[in-house]
Amino acid sequence: MMIHIEERALAEYSIYLPEKSGAEERKYAAVLQNYLKKTVGSEIGITAERKENLFILKNLHRRGNDGVEIEIGKDVILAGNNARSMAYAVYIFLEKFLGWRFLTPEFETRTAVKEHIGATRYTYTCPLDYRLVLWADEFRSDYFVKSKINSEFSGDLPAEDGGGLYYAYGKAYERYRYGCHTYGVYLDSEKYFDEHPEYFALNEDGSRNREQPCLSHPDVEKIVTEGVIETLKNSPGARFVSVSQNDTEEGYCHCEACEANRKKYRSDGANELIFVNKIASKLKEKYPDVLFETLAYNYSTEPPVGLKAEDNVSVRFALMRCCREHSLLTPSCEFAEKIRNFFIGWSKVTDRIYLWDYTANFRDYFLPLRNYNLFYANVRFFLQNKVKGIMEQYIHNAHTGGFGELWAYLQGKLLWEPQINYGEYLDLMKEFLALYYGKGGHYLYDYLALHAAAPSTNYHYGPYVTYENYMPLPSDGEKLYEDFIDRARDLFRRAEEEAVGEEKERVAKAEAELDWYEICALYHHLRANPAKDRSAYFAKLKKFVGKAERYKFDKISEGGGPIDGGKITDFKDPEDLW
Repeated sequence: MMIHIEERALAEYSIYLPEKSGAEERKYAAVLQNYLKKTVGSEIGITAERKENLFILKNLHRRGNDGVEIEIGKDVILAGNNARSMAYAVYIFLEKFLGWRFLTPEFETRTAVKEHIGATRYTYTCPLDYRLVLWADEFRSDYFVKSKINSEFSGDLPAEDGGGLYYAYGKAYERYRYGCHTYGVYLDSEKYFDEHPEYFALNEDGSRNREQPCLSHPDVEKIVTEGVIETLKNSPGARFVSVSQNDTEEGYCHCEACEANRKKYRSDGANELIFVNKIASKLKEKYPDVLFETLAYNYSTEPPVGLKAEDNVSVRFALMRCCREHSLLTPSCEFAEKIRNFFIGWSKVTDRIYLWDYTANFRDYFLPLRNYNLFYANVRFFLQNKVKGIMEQYIHNAHTGGFGELWAYLQGKLLWEPQINYGEYLDLMKEFLALYYGKGGHYLYDYLALHAAAPSTNYHYGPYVTYENYMPLPSDGEKLYEDFIDRARDLFRRAEEEAVGEEKERVAKAEAELDWYEICALYHHLRANPAKDRSAYFAKLKKFVGKAERYKFDKISEGGGPIDGGKITDFKDPEDLW
């Protein structure tokens, strides 16, 4: 099919690249050239001569959020607010006007488009200034740019891709240590505790603990401030520096000064905000473009009352205790209501709320958080409640079965365009299933709808859920789970029948989540009925281990390891085989 822009064939265009162009323009002129060649079947030239019928890449050098401008006329202008956004403009043109779809790091394809592209202008600025999906299979800078992901938690995006928003990091520890839970980085208990126990949190019984510092102690403020300065010196382009509590449920200080702040501002985390405010205020003039970040996490989740964050302080609200059965828009969910109230409280404290959201089941990756409606509804809620940026912590350290590729793709799409309506969101989902899994992708959509509609055993589960709390189980007989599995198996069978080539492998890999659920459900049933024959259970388990080895599934949980095939002869909890 011959594609025309206005009255001229796409193949007759050239790409304008002045001789003084920077590395970003040179890279994305080459990227554009490559995809145009794949589209029209012939080479598209790159020229330094200014003439008509050109693709022109522009970095507009604007401050603010990532945004693009695409103007199609005699020339096609692909512009971005910054170098990163200019790269986005290239990929958005390829998507919107030439039908390219960048579904996974390994798979991209084209859909049908109109033969004629008329004069048009497209502009868009993302309302979220920070976007990250932590998915292990996505950690490639080229796919980050295609997905409009503009941060890498433990690194930075290449300069030729426009760089990214990253956390300041020092030299003493691995880089990821500087992204959160940094009190231990700056006030090392191994170094200070024995000689200065007063630097650390006072327990209610009068003893000291190493888990958290005493944030009211002036020496602690001095030591941490000096550490933050050294970290910022090492990272001159950083957007954030984390000054945040260590990763413990409890441990905050009960000294007289800390207790007074907790009572005055009615929050166990009041001292966290007071502490980071002091450091941010001191360093504001020297580091005007840096946000000093604290966490709202575990004991500090509840917002302080009557306390304001400095304007260069951001609060990273970690949604660890958020219900994963219901969205935050569900009025009947008591957990959702509690989180909604926290948002109201934090919005009175700061205009800079950033989220650490959890979209995987970290206890059992093969039993996903299955409510795809929740993804959409929550992002809409976030946008309405002063959220400036979102990190979705997905399956970040494992390669697993199921629909990981789909969920990562949709999360990336929602972070870039969180205002899309629900119909558009479902269309993205259906298109992905059709392109990635083949003509039977609509059967997999029916499976996911069936999956989402099944009530769980535990009405309000979080991001750490076992099979016993996840979905209907045969505690009252076999019928309940057998009905679900039989219907689900039939849908996978139909999808596989219409798949061709690699699509069949993808369907089989996705079906692993159903295989695993059936194994867990069958184990649950047999444990309650010890006289029943177990041969079918062991046969299914053996088959699953073979699939895990074939597709290189390497762990079931955040802290787990590879499945131990040597243990499959034991009748034990299948989640303990990893």
